[in-house]
Amino acid sequence: MFVDNPLCPTNPDAFWSIMLGSEVSDPLAISLVEAIKLLYKYWNSEYGKGQFLENVGLNDEPYFKYFDYLDFVTPYSGLIQIKKYAEINGKTDILEKFEPIKLLSKQVKERIYDLLVNEFKYFE
Repeated sequence: MFVDNPLCPTNPDAFWSIMLGSEVSDPLAISLVEAIKLLYKYWNSEYGKGQFLENVGLNDEPYFKYFDYLDFVTPYSGLIQIKKYAEINGKTDILEKFEPIKLLSKQVKERIYDLLVNEFKYFE
């Protein structure tokens, strides 16, 4: 059985696209989603070209080392797999695309913390 990344915003069949994407309304969160979409579009136009890539150097990673098939990435692989692929294979162009995602992720986490602690007073 194969299940592709359910949170890939560029996969029209993913859970994200079908159920969650339309629920994002905060401008900061929208910016993060757009940065992730840009990364996936770049990933697919410059690397995957809509295909699976096999023997990409991820065979020792936890999600492959216990299986007996070739390591691979897909057009909709998770961000962790794409980033690890870029690190292992020296793809600095891909790693640069992660910088805005990293910055925006931090801002989104800070906003969620602020909502929980200060606005909703969830922990009081």
